[in-house]
Amino acid sequence: QMIKNPYGTTEMVRKFQNLDVTWTTETKPSGAGFSMAAFWKAPLAAAPRVVFHVGENKFSGLGKFAKEMMSNTKHNWAPVFPTKIETGNAKLDERFQVWGENQQAVMSVLANPALQQALLALDEVDLVVRQNEVSFADPMQTNVRNGMGGTAGMMAAAGNPGKMMEMSLPVNDRICQLMVEAVRAVG
Repeated sequence: QMIKNPYGTTEMVRKFQNLDVTWTTETKPSGAGFSMAAFWKAPLAAAPRVVFHVGENKFSGLGKFAKEMMSNTKHNWAPVFPTKIETGNAKLDERFQVWGENQQAVMSVLANPALQQALLALDEVDLVVRQNEVSFADPMQTNVRNGMGGTAGMMAAAGNPGKMMEMSLPVNDRICQLMVEAVRAVG
């Protein structure tokens, strides 16, 4: 199906460490080009004690503007929560922007070493913990593409959807692990 029609939406659900994760990929025509999206979401069994949003610093500001001008791509990103938070962790603050509702609570959650390791293990992060779900977006499929050996690796496997799925599983596992660590940290 993917070979006959590269445009469309694919949705898959898996249980990962007791978290029901839905992975959605979408490619559709857009003007003279196309748009892509890849995102994961999982419902929460109970409301978290803390909500927050972690995104790459490069998702906004001059770096974003320059990248979009040079690459003919566009990434629409906005923080979900109102308060920008400095975590006090140099590695996290250098790479990410963090948003939430309660600075001290978010700082406490992001001090969790397993959550920090899971965040830093991915090539690009857009993680949101809301009152009812945890979600992760990879709109340019950076994590999946890099996990498959870059654009050349994706192109080599393009005629074989089974091979593409096999190559993307380790990346899916890392993203699902991040989601699990976030849920554990806010539980």
